[in-house]
Amino acid sequence: MKIRVSNGLGKTEDEGLELGTTVQDVIDSRNLNGQTLLISVNGKIAHPSTELKEGDELELLGVIYGG
Repeated sequence: MKIRVSNGLGKTEDEGLELGTTVQDVIDSRNLNGQTLLISVNGKIAHPSTELKEGDELELLGVIYGG
């Protein structure tokens, strides 16, 4: 299946995935573990356990801390 993945900073790419792939699987494949992320699937807040479907748009937004 194909989905679209965006980092929220203008970088978007289409990605081919196996059926049953979850958001967490994508996070793992991109070595984003340990980072605080806001996750959106098709414009709605999602959980890492969300199973992705054909044509989904996944957005992974890194949270920036500072003061």
